[in-house]
Amino acid sequence: MRASNLFSVLIVALVVGISSGCMKTGSGTNQNTNNVSFISLMHMAPYSSSTEVYFNGDKKTSAIAAGTFSTSYGQIPPGVYDIKFHVAGSDSVLSSLPATTYDSLGFYTLILYNTEGGTGLGSMKINDDFSSLSLSGANYRFFNFCPDAPAVDLYMNTTPVQQGRHVADNASSYYYNSFQAVTAGGYSLQAKKAGTDSVIASVTSVNLVAGAAYTIFLAGSTHSTSNPVTLNVLQAAY
Repeated sequence: MRASNLFSVLIVALVVGISSGCMKTGSGTNQNTNNVSFISLMHMAPYSSSTEVYFNGDKKTSAIAAGTFSTSYGQIPPGVYDIKFHVAGSDSVLSSLPATTYDSLGFYTLILYNTEGGTGLGSMKINDDFSSLSLSGANYRFFNFCPDAPAVDLYMNTTPVQQGRHVADNASSYYYNSFQAVTAGGYSLQAKKAGTDSVIASVTSVNLVAGAAYTIFLAGSTHSTSNPVTLNVLQAAY
């Protein structure tokens, strides 16, 4: 593990740090009885530099490149924390989150993102609620973090399941951060320009398992070869 031994992150195609622990399913929402909070990180700002994340002024990560995200939750002591995303190796702050409570056995995702067109930076804290996951179906949510795709539709096979999703619209809508049930099984996924058949990115085949929770997200930039536009499927794990 790197930095303060908190986070396992995916960099390009390599997992560094701790390996994924338990997969997050509806049958075991809070199986860990330690007095900890669970945190994941997503650097979804392709027009930004690498970042280091500070909790109450203490650096808790090494440099995190744009396009990098946690593959499993890390742990911190419960408490009140203010969060700052610094330019890596600098005191310059890219974005910050005010001091809020991180509860014992609470699950949270911290996200740095670009606004539409890459003209601005923002950050958000999501409360990840696994208490009402379907056990008979798979569970998913969808985020649009591609600043070059202002509005997208998500298709599962040939069915549009999310329509007109705007860049980082989940920052202001709790509904978009909650998990929706879908029949478990194999799917092809496509993110299309809203209201059209123009495909922005796709996943040819993915198996969504009953009881599991997945975050499907569009990320990257049309102007970047190192962080191109991709559609990603991340299963929650700790």
